[in-house]
Amino acid sequence: MPRCIFCGEESEKLSSEHVFPAVLGGKLELENASCTTCNNGFSGVEFALREPFAGMRTYIKSGEGQPRATLFLNAEYAHACYQGPHMHSIVLVGRRDKRRVDAIVRLFGGLFFLVNLADNHEGADFYKTFLYDAQKGEEKQILFLHEQSEFLQIEHVITSKDSIWNDRVKSGQFFVKFLDNAIQAQLKAEQGNQQAAQPS
Repeated sequence: MPRCIFCGEESEKLSSEHVFPAVLGGKLELENASCTTCNNGFSGVEFALREPFAGMRTYIKSGEGQPRATLFLNAEYAHACYQGPHMHSIVLVGRRDKRRVDAIVRLFGGLFFLVNLADNHEGADFYKTFLYDAQKGEEKQILFLHEQSEFLQIEHVITSKDSIWNDRVKSGQFFVKFLDNAIQAQLKAEQGNQQAAQPS
């Protein structure tokens, strides 16, 4: 049975909750996230002001404390979850057993950051993937073969010996090659379309 992300209580009837409050322009929502009691008694602002997110708030406001975003490169993850250079995504995962809320932020399809949002999470497990197509200006849906693949992605990145952390040179080389491959594929597709359009 699903659990409320605020209080952790099980409930068959959970409502959607904004990741960032709607009053602040937030449009991204977690489905089946909050019970009736918490939905009526809390807001997204109150959730973000709770103790588990104190470290993140301090770092955002003052730059003090432990950095929360870490550049990483994991080629297996990059190829298993391919996105084009016009795509940006966030994989958001709250794990009660690890007491963490983490996100994988992917920019332009080929730059990867692991962001620790909280390291003393006591609410229920939750997960959501947001994919934004900058070329079309719209949020996209992602089909996963495993219903909890977000958990698996985060765990793989964190624990894999193949993850390379904070290496700007290797990440930059990967990104440049990624962009070059995408450009070459686009040029090849356009040439094929031109040849197909020519009268025979």
